[in-house]
Amino acid sequence: MELRQYLDVVRRWAWLLVLGLVLGIIVGVLISVFQTPVYQTSTQIMVNSSSSGAASNPYSIYTDQQLAQTYVLLLTTQPILDGSSEVLGYPVSASQITPEQVEGSQIIEITVEDFNPQHATDIANQLVHVLIEQNSKLQTGQYAISDESLQEQIKQVEDAMLVTKKIWIISLRKRLLSRLHKYKPKWNLSKLKWPNFRRKSPY
Repeated sequence: MELRQYLDVVRRWAWLLVLGLVLGIIVGVLISVFQTPVYQTSTQIMVNSSSSGAASNPYSIYTDQQLAQTYVLLLTTQPILDGSSEVLGYPVSASQITPEQVEGSQIIEITVEDFNPQHATDIANQLVHVLIEQNSKLQTGQYAISDESLQEQIKQVEDAMLVTKKIWIISLRKRLLSRLHKYKPKWNLSKLKWPNFRRKSPY
């Protein structure tokens, strides 16, 4: 087949190629017009568990990075989602949220998608607030448990000291009674011989 024949075939079917291209453009425009747009927003938080002692502890950054990984997992758990939904007044789904830890840092980036741009922003902000609140409650509960345990240990020590003190007093009392019994005079007045004093007559 010569080059001219190839050109004739292309000219014969060129209208079909143009029609397919036009139809593709029309379908794309219709989809973009009638499809509901999805809005996306992002926010970042930095995890710092030892702000006061960071300068004295060079390894605190590694602890914060591990803590950030934990928070990434917590952000899509049901308690966080339910807490955000309750405050916002509409459901928040885990499929809307993409939390990621910035590599090599203690920064978490939270990306939220929603059909409503304001909802996407509100969800991202509320997730952070609920996470902080849940973390504060957890730390407060741990402190309360630790304080109760400490008070219980103090009470046990005081009780043990009281018992020891009572035992020591009883032991001391027994020793004193034993010594008094040992050194108690064993005199029998009935067996003592008293001198016989007689009165001499003057005559």
